[in-house]
Amino acid sequence: MNLIKLLLGRKTKRPSYAVEGWVARDGHHRGALEDDLHFFYEQPSRLERVGSDLEIWHGYGARFMLPKGLFPYLHYKNEPLKVRLELWKI
Repeated sequence: MNLIKLLLGRKTKRPSYAVEGWVARDGHHRGALEDDLHFFYEQPSRLERVGSDLEIWHGYGARFMLPKGLFPYLHYKNEPLKVRLELWKI
């Protein structure tokens, strides 16, 4: 059997759960660690206040933190990245 036909015909398992959203990294802010990486369900925007050095992202809907080591090239000054997270049953 042709290897390409075998690979194309192979059934693959699908993730148990997948969600699309945005990943953004915070900058400087008091009371919390810098460089926190967050996942947002909706595209976030920078939360800026006059006279403040606050550098955080704000978005509507749920959000949660991700390990800081992911997306090491992403900084506060960068725009958020559109991503898809997949959870697999093991």
